[in-house]
Amino acid sequence: MRILNFTLLLAFFFLSSSMTAQVCYDASLAIPVLTPSDPAILGEPLVMEIEFCNDEDALPLDPQGALRIQISESKLDLDGDPTFPAYFSASYGFGTWTFTQNATLPANTCVIISIPYIVAADANASLPSIGVNANITPSGIMTGNDNCFTPDDDNASAFTFTIDDTVPVDFISFKAKKDRKSSLLTWQTANEINNSHFEIEVSSDGSSFRNIGEVIGTNSTEVSNYTFTDRNPVTGVNYYRLKQVDFDGRFDYSDVKSVSFDTDLAQRAITVFPNPVVDFVRIDAGTTDMLNLRIYDVSGNLVMDNSFESGKDIDTAELASGVYLFKVLDTNNEVIDSKRIIVSK
Repeated sequence: MRILNFTLLLAFFFLSSSMTAQVCYDASLAIPVLTPSDPAILGEPLVMEIEFCNDEDALPLDPQGALRIQISESKLDLDGDPTFPAYFSASYGFGTWTFTQNATLPANTCVIISIPYIVAADANASLPSIGVNANITPSGIMTGNDNCFTPDDDNASAFTFTIDDTVPVDFISFKAKKDRKSSLLTWQTANEINNSHFEIEVSSDGSSFRNIGEVIGTNSTEVSNYTFTDRNPVTGVNYYRLKQVDFDGRFDYSDVKSVSFDTDLAQRAITVFPNPVVDFVRIDAGTTDMLNLRIYDVSGNLVMDNSFESGKDIDTAELASGVYLFKVLDTNNEVIDSKRIIVSK
């Protein structure tokens, strides 16, 4: 009987030891997910999410040293508070979030820790250097549990590169119009950032552009006004655009504007018959377009302003005798030619 009792006691001891030895404690971190990523955008939000898993048995709180998760950022600024499970508390310092276990971690459970950031405005990076490092500092009872604890998956990181999506120039307006025999371009900007200059480009077909000039940018945050004159437009439609160039060589284009020189009237001289004028005058401008006639007396006063058709008689019966200046203008009120005419009654 003593032998039997001893045997049962010994069996119970080994069974208890075996059951105690089967308790497992281990945790892991997955690779963090950055959103957006590849690339991140300077000055814009970026959210980091990382999965933490308690891979084995429920992990009790160790008063001698609780489990901690530390997440440190690189070239990121905070953009609010993180979200994390209730059995952690959070603190921040020296560029690192620390999540400290404050209650028993459920067995075989995975949770997400999410942290909102802003990509630092000066975090230019062509290589992956924007992101986070994360690591687990295990509790004492985990490291003393040789059966399951593995530190290989206690560290994780994720990094990306950036692009600058900041618009270097805010175009308030861009206009193009005829100015006598030239094209006058005007534009207005605000909040110029990293702006070196504007290249003025022209095209006769709207697709193949060439450079005809350059205007240096103010690179100012205030409203800036610019002008450029194309003194050699072609007959027909002239298409214009601005090529805004950054100091680092990157560039962007404005909208396309057009100016039309439909005929070469500006290159022609008109003929006036008769001269001296009595009761009518005939003006030949070599076109079938409707034109405008303005007549000024010797004092510069406008005495007549009529539209007319080239080659047709114009009634001048109301003009008194004297010397007048005849100005012929196209439909855009651009002066084609002018003649000094004598009216004799």
